[in-house]
Amino acid sequence: MELILRDVCKVYPGEKKGREVKAVSSFNLVSTKKEFIVFVGPSGCGKSTTLRMIAGLEDITSGDLIMDGERMNKVEAGDRSIAMVFQNYALYPHMTAYENMAFGLKNTKIEEKVLDASGKPVYEIDKKNVAYLKRQIAKIQKSKKMSPEEKQAQLKRYQKAYDIASTTPVPVTKMVHYSKQEISARIQEAAKILGIEDLLSRKPKAMSGGQRQRVALGRAIVRRPKLFLLDEPLSNLDAKLRAQMRVEISRLYHALDATFIYVTHDQVEAMTMGDRIVVMRGGVVQQIDTPTALFDYPANRFVAGFLGTPQMNFFEVSLLCQGKAVLLAFPDGQKVSLPLAKMRKIRPEYLDGKTHEAILGIRPEHLFFAEGGLKAKATLSEILGSQTQVYGTLSNRQIVVEAPDRVKVGEGEEMEVAFLPEKVHLFSASGEVSILANGKGEFLSAPEVQKKGE
Repeated sequence: MELILRDVCKVYPGEKKGREVKAVSSFNLVSTKKEFIVFVGPSGCGKSTTLRMIAGLEDITSGDLIMDGERMNKVEAGDRSIAMVFQNYALYPHMTAYENMAFGLKNTKIEEKVLDASGKPVYEIDKKNVAYLKRQIAKIQKSKKMSPEEKQAQLKRYQKAYDIASTTPVPVTKMVHYSKQEISARIQEAAKILGIEDLLSRKPKAMSGGQRQRVALGRAIVRRPKLFLLDEPLSNLDAKLRAQMRVEISRLYHALDATFIYVTHDQVEAMTMGDRIVVMRGGVVQQIDTPTALFDYPANRFVAGFLGTPQMNFFEVSLLCQGKAVLLAFPDGQKVSLPLAKMRKIRPEYLDGKTHEAILGIRPEHLFFAEGGLKAKATLSEILGSQTQVYGTLSNRQIVVEAPDRVKVGEGEEMEVAFLPEKVHLFSASGEVSILANGKGEFLSAPEVQKKGE
């Protein structure tokens, strides 16, 4: 499916004029092929609202939603080729798994060709379409808002369509329900994909959370949609079951010919499942890219801090480019010099030989203990099997070092840490933009972050 969201906004009316709430601002996304897209961000960032606008459950205040070339803003939810899976399963408690999966199909009508006694399609002039085109021609002829040139062009287009419709018979169709055989075949096919054949006769109360979620997925699959929308479907499950279902949803995506849009606040789900991730904050898209690109080249401090566990370390520094090196000075007077040749390209305005305020970001796994490094004081160490997370303070800021083996560091003990220049992240003093280029050597600014969705 081709899916395009162009400058989509959602504004909720306030109690008084001028107090409207803007939930989503200028959301842009283009997907032209089968893709697993994840919307991720903190609570209230607008990710579920955006999903509900795609589903047709929320009106779009402004902008365009286009599916396979058709503008869908005013199309009813039931008429879009989508299926949605909710956080709370939304299964009918008095129905079996089979009945829950069949319910939507039983209430759906499909267009079917009318056949004559010999089994051949019946053809007739579409009188309704002819009447509609005739009304449109009359409306254009009476219109005073169009210019003569525009009126002539519209009349020519509609007259041509009218001539074809009034002389060309088309197959006669009727709306019918799915047959019991078709419904049964679809349910059995979905149950086999999800491994729930033995659950079809059970009611939801006799199932675990994971089994209920599989049934909810099955109910979506039987509709054979072009687009799956999943709104935090795993948040009610425990950690072990969540990891298992994460794998199953990824496997399901590869088995079906459909695009998936998945909403979550869990960065692990986003990083492991998505082909592309949309990071949101306060209703605004911060960055759209692949999981590895977001992790390696975050566009701003928010994206850098949101992705990665433990969170990236941040320090306010003074930055000075001197010849072939960058000098970073910490508030407590400590300094570190990094060779420019080993760093990603820096924005030209920071290479003017003047001191600039900036924010240094370095991930815990990219720090290591080294003699002669930056001096920090340990406050806590946590041994996590094969690795150790050491917490401490550096320049009055918390620092976390993730050591790849077991290390014992006592509370209050001094430690010296270092990092590789190629692993450094640098952001503007406000944190709104990275001052280092991405993997393609490009500098991202706020407008370009939006354009990356195209």
